[in-house]
Amino acid sequence: MNMTTEAKTKTEKPAKKAGAKKTEKKAVAAKEPRESIRSRIFALFQKKGIDNVTFEEAEAAAQKVKPDTAFAASHLAWYRTKYKELQKA
Repeated sequence: MNMTTEAKTKTEKPAKKAGAKKTEKKAVAAKEPRESIRSRIFALFQKKGIDNVTFEEAEAAAQKVKPDTAFAASHLAWYRTKYKELQKA
């Protein structure tokens, strides 16, 4: 069947080129999951208890994950609220 003169139907596929090369997929190194401040604070809550974690301990944990963070007391309060919400769910 001549493709130039007749309309192409859905079932017909064009012939592959004889010398066509398959593209090879490159191996990608798996990235290690990056630890977040949230996961570090939540782990601290599980270890010590949510009401027993001081601001200084939470700030030190946040600084280990991201040294240039500006962790404030309001952040600790937010993490406590989110942790409690997750415990209820």
